[in-house]
Amino acid sequence: MKRIGCISFPLLPLQILLKARPAWREAPVAVVASERPEARLVQVNRRAAALKLRVGMTQSAARQLVPHVHTAVVPEHEVEAFAVELGRALHTFSPRVERDRYFPETFFIDPQGLDKLYGGLRNWTRAVHGYLRGRGLYASTVVGFSRYRALAIARARAGFWVIPDRETERDRSDVVPLYKLGLPPMLIDGLSLLGLDTLGAFLSIPAGELAARFGREASHMHGLFAESPQLPMQPRVLEETLEVAFEVDPPDADPYRLLFGIKGGLAELIAALEARHQKLKTLFVRLMLERGGTHEERIEPAEPTREVMTLLELVRLRLQEVRLDAPVEEVKLSADHVAQTSEQQALLDRPARDIAPADRAIARLRAAFGPQSVTRARLRPGHLPEARFQWEPLRQVPQRRAGAHHSATSNRSMTSNHSATSSAQSFALVRRMMIPPRSLGSTLAQENVRRLFGPYRISGGWWCNASTTRSRTVLRDYYYAETALGAVLWLYFDRARKRWYQQGAID
Repeated sequence: MKRIGCISFPLLPLQILLKARPAWREAPVAVVASERPEARLVQVNRRAAALKLRVGMTQSAARQLVPHVHTAVVPEHEVEAFAVELGRALHTFSPRVERDRYFPETFFIDPQGLDKLYGGLRNWTRAVHGYLRGRGLYASTVVGFSRYRALAIARARAGFWVIPDRETERDRSDVVPLYKLGLPPMLIDGLSLLGLDTLGAFLSIPAGELAARFGREASHMHGLFAESPQLPMQPRVLEETLEVAFEVDPPDADPYRLLFGIKGGLAELIAALEARHQKLKTLFVRLMLERGGTHEERIEPAEPTREVMTLLELVRLRLQEVRLDAPVEEVKLSADHVAQTSEQQALLDRPARDIAPADRAIARLRAAFGPQSVTRARLRPGHLPEARFQWEPLRQVPQRRAGAHHSATSNRSMTSNHSATSSAQSFALVRRMMIPPRSLGSTLAQENVRRLFGPYRISGGWWCNASTTRSRTVLRDYYYAETALGAVLWLYFDRARKRWYQQGAID
């Protein structure tokens, strides 16, 4: 009878963070969506949960409740890179490994035919689980008969398990609580109102009734765990890592002399990609230093490419800004690659405005000053003006869509209770934001202000102070102030604090 292995890594971003910061293991730790105070907690460890920190709580509220909590962002690309490396490592135990598309913290692995090498299926499962524990990873390893029932058991029970038969697998998975399966919270709450708290109760409902009451997503999840029909494995093809290395003899730290060797290595790397009909998406340059240290740089061109000179220029810009602690004795180049796309399709999809030069300029800036050097403001829902956007790294100039200007300017309106006339006038204004707002004192210097236009009031936005359990209300009166020099300032009077602040200026 065909078997399938399931390996579940609960809270994988949190595990990655604790591997990078081992000194935090005995402290309360949380993964947050961003560094902003209003960012939400995404994952928390047991010590943080014991101190009443919960997923969804804002970072500022968490610090008020537990001042010594450690928080950090785990970027998506780090999680993806770790998962790719983890998938490669699991190929040691089976040539067929698949990362699940619906539960990305889960891997399926085919144990068929390998039990004889390890002296039985249980020994193979113990070897896989022991390897992961040796790497400092917390995981559950289950060998069962159907992939998502095995996943349910893995998410509910720690350790490693070999399920003896299908009936045992069905019995153990039926009693797994729904909240442990990672289903959408609204779906879990809705099912709980009907008294359906376990996987078995969830699967007892016909899929058609679920779709009518809870939507298509609920019906889809029902189909996954019911597994009718059984899904075949779709293992990731394990390709040979593309890496080129060369020694620097004698060791040298001069960037221009290093570039001479890097050029030859790049040509060899690009030739290997061309043979595979692939393009380079990201270039990793690892410099092995004379006294045992390592320095690594990540180079991202504007678009996947096989142009050696373009990549060499980006490497040159990056190395010019690097100060090495010792001479370099070896250089290793490796590539993250993508399949080559159709050039004919690219010609059909070419925009009316050629933005490729702008993309190349951005890539040069990122190479010279780091990936965070070029950012853009993305609009987001928020009550206060300073919370209505966030900065994010920019890799390419976004394509302009029809109607984009209208939606963007509509989102810039300061408050919903403006009159139609004032709102229409404010759309054309370009505001230069000051973060944090500059305090102007309790009164305005009247000799510098010629005219005031306003007020436009923002009210509400209360939050709870955990230390005093008192709530504080936001009440701001915004004004446009024309100064004696002709400048237009964006001011507000904070009625709670009885102070004036400059939020920004109008260009």
